[in-house]
Amino acid sequence: MFLPEHALHLGLMATAVFLASALITRFLVWWLPKLSRLDTPNDRSLHTAPVPRGGGWAIIVPFILVFFLWRDFIPAWQELILATTVLVFISWLDDRAHVPAHWRLFIHVLASALVVLTAPPEWQVFSWLDPLLERALLTVVLVWYMNLTNFMDGIDGLTATQMMAISLGILLSTLIISLAPTSVIMSVALFAAAGGFLLFNWHKAKIFMGDVGSVPLGFLAGYALLTLAWQGYGAVALLLPAYSVADATITLLKRLFGGKKIWQAHREHFYQQATLAWQRHDKTVIAIACVMRRCFCWHCSALWCRPWWRWPAYCLWAVFYIFSIVPEKNTMRLNLSFLKSLLAVSHDLIVTALALVLAYLVRYLDQPQPLPIMAMVQHGAILLATATVVYPLSGLYRGVWAYASVNDLAAIIRSTFITLLCFTAISFLATRMEFLPRSVPFITWFVLIALMGGGRMFYRLLRDGRLNLKWQKAGAGRTPVMLFGAGDEAEMFIRWLGHHPHAAYDVVGVIAENEKRVGRTIHDVRILGQLDDLENIVMLLRKQNRAPTRLIITKAAHQLGEHFTSLLAEQSTKLGLQLSYIPNLLQLNNSIDQPQLQERSLQLSDLLSRPEIRLEKENIASMLQGKCVLITGAGGSIGSELARQIESFKPSRLVLLDHSEFALYNIHTELADRPSGTILHPIIADVRQLSRLQQVFAEFQPTIVFHAAAIKHVPLAETNMAEAVRTNVLGSRHVFDLCALNKTSICVLISTDKAVEPLSVMGATKHVAERLAQDFDLKNPHTRFVAVRFGNVLGSTGSVVPRFQAQIAAGGPVTVTHADMTRFFMTVPEAVSLVLQASHYGLTQATHGRVLALDMGTPVKIADLARHMIRLSGKQPDVDIAIHYTGLRAGEKMHEALHGADETLHTAKISGLYEIQAPVRALSPLLLERLLALTEDITASADDLRQLLFQLTK
Repeated sequence: MFLPEHALHLGLMATAVFLASALITRFLVWWLPKLSRLDTPNDRSLHTAPVPRGGGWAIIVPFILVFFLWRDFIPAWQELILATTVLVFISWLDDRAHVPAHWRLFIHVLASALVVLTAPPEWQVFSWLDPLLERALLTVVLVWYMNLTNFMDGIDGLTATQMMAISLGILLSTLIISLAPTSVIMSVALFAAAGGFLLFNWHKAKIFMGDVGSVPLGFLAGYALLTLAWQGYGAVALLLPAYSVADATITLLKRLFGGKKIWQAHREHFYQQATLAWQRHDKTVIAIACVMRRCFCWHCSALWCRPWWRWPAYCLWAVFYIFSIVPEKNTMRLNLSFLKSLLAVSHDLIVTALALVLAYLVRYLDQPQPLPIMAMVQHGAILLATATVVYPLSGLYRGVWAYASVNDLAAIIRSTFITLLCFTAISFLATRMEFLPRSVPFITWFVLIALMGGGRMFYRLLRDGRLNLKWQKAGAGRTPVMLFGAGDEAEMFIRWLGHHPHAAYDVVGVIAENEKRVGRTIHDVRILGQLDDLENIVMLLRKQNRAPTRLIITKAAHQLGEHFTSLLAEQSTKLGLQLSYIPNLLQLNNSIDQPQLQERSLQLSDLLSRPEIRLEKENIASMLQGKCVLITGAGGSIGSELARQIESFKPSRLVLLDHSEFALYNIHTELADRPSGTILHPIIADVRQLSRLQQVFAEFQPTIVFHAAAIKHVPLAETNMAEAVRTNVLGSRHVFDLCALNKTSICVLISTDKAVEPLSVMGATKHVAERLAQDFDLKNPHTRFVAVRFGNVLGSTGSVVPRFQAQIAAGGPVTVTHADMTRFFMTVPEAVSLVLQASHYGLTQATHGRVLALDMGTPVKIADLARHMIRLSGKQPDVDIAIHYTGLRAGEKMHEALHGADETLHTAKISGLYEIQAPVRALSPLLLERLLALTEDITASADDLRQLLFQLTK
């Protein structure tokens, strides 16, 4: 028997447990780092530095000793020690090496069942329930509380503080009510052990509890609360841990309704969101402790109430605190999506009860005996309780009602079948299926499928606007459009418009790519003909007052091909139709009232008809992430795009080097507005000044260098030969020398197709730079030097595109050097993406001294490019805008090539790249030095400089 004089013993035990817990924790703080038992921060962590993990041993070891020393006052103490030991072992294994969730859950159930089933038979919470069923239910409750304690162990000091608050609440309750010795002893031990550990776990924590502590601790605290419930104080047992139960349960339901994995680590708990908002662990813990203190005060006041008043009072207080937990910037409030999920669950539970009632009515329709109302209520309660658990766990709420489909119907059939199967089994155990005819579950199943499926389909039809389309005038107020392409994209687009009666467009017809589908319909929209019939179709529609104002292409340009795309541009210009592309269907606004549709206008890049190239982004990220990257010429078109794309891969530092203050300012300002975490360093420098480059390399020690600085404009390079040589040759050699000296991982030279058998000064200087890169790559084992060769890029500095645009805007004429001149073209983003891919490829290849070339596709006639641009402006070439031919300029070729006659082209192992095997011809150091010296000689003639430059290219 537990007597008052045992209070002294309890005090001594509390002191001993506290000291033991503190000393063991202090030892673990010193010992665990030596074993590398550290919790390393990740993207879900709320701590920022590695912390020892496994401090739970300091709590559990003293606890087990308490069980042994006070075994005379604790029934089934042996089972408690055994269950705790098993949980400690499996949790310790999970801390060291991940144990699958199903195995952990299995052990949790076994341990909980062991202590619940061996409890004294007179200990009951629900006396009206079958004893075996009651013990099974309490086992589930204990397993849940054990795991939610583990879920709540996410910030410094929280779990230990909660355990102390719960145990203190149980101890202070002894001033009002008489409790069994088990409850008192476990509370004292829990308070002291958690207090000793908290000395080292308070913010900033020196040690974490780990699963080895949180799981067994939740088990022991849950068992202590169960002893209260067994003594008739179930409301007390529910209210004391109300915060942790509410937080963990609501978060679990949110994740279940959201279709997320409930065992996966996350940061969605209320306490985690509060900590992120406050940036303070201790503030969150103190706020939660205040909530628990208020719960305890109200619980004490309710103990003097009549017993039948206690449960309603506790329920009201629990609901109040669930919705008022530490509000800060709305981080602790239920969000709208969760409330929508609650409405969905409420709908399903209501129709579940209704289905059972209808099943009873059908079953007893022709029977003389009256309906068993009490049996209906009892079985209805079991069915609703079962459905509340099974529906979320079976994945019923992963689907979105707005897009209800056959898959959702399958989920309904599966979930309701499992629910009714469990309901039948539980009803048999609880009531031996008294007044539950065998046909009722089957009837309920079919009715439930109809009601739940019907509700979802009704919501979808209502949301899509289909229920009111019957009395709306088709196409009223919409802009008439015509689609080109009768495939899946057109079907989705027309269907989307049908779901949104207020959308801006009305499809009056579809033009097919071929004659196979002509005459058919897509959602009541007729396929009127092919592209050859477009002019006749538009004329006919104009007579019917249904003429389209724009033609929307539903397929990507590379799927249509250049011929179709060019023909569409020509025909639409002739017929006065605006040509555009279908919008990305993922970006369509789902609003019923004001659905927005942003189609994309046809762009010049679409006329190149280049297929999309798949990039190996993982490889590029592994090359760039966390590295220091230097880009020369970072203010130019290629250099700035390199900076944009490289910055997205999160290098630690990005050094932007350019001699143009304005260009450097623009790209630095653009990137500085992006919250990427990369440190930007804008450097004004000229690659021709070796001393300045030496300062930059000494300060930043770049791991990767992209050398894009160059003079690229062919006519300007012809008239400024010395500057072109100093920048493109001398500047490149400076960069290469410093990369080799500093053992940079890789240096990438941005080259050009004009370096192939060059006729221009710019091409010759780039050819020499390529030869330098090849020479450095062969001689330096620690640094790779890769030259990446490609043709023209649309919109780059010096490109014909801006000049054509200005001439078209001025009304013409557009000037082209020769009618048959061709060039390779590519967009700037695509070229830079392939340069990054080529860089990783060059870094990983064993062969040295090769040049890489981008797959530029088919050469495009400059005259055709001019015509395309005129059509895109809404005018007709040679009618509205004239084209004049001016003749070849100095250094220009009629046609460019990606490799020379003495070079061998090989397809690389990844798409979009070629390897060029060039003959190894070392540059003459003597000639190179003479060339560079000649650029400084003011008396040197242009002919001498040109002759020496081209002599180096031989």
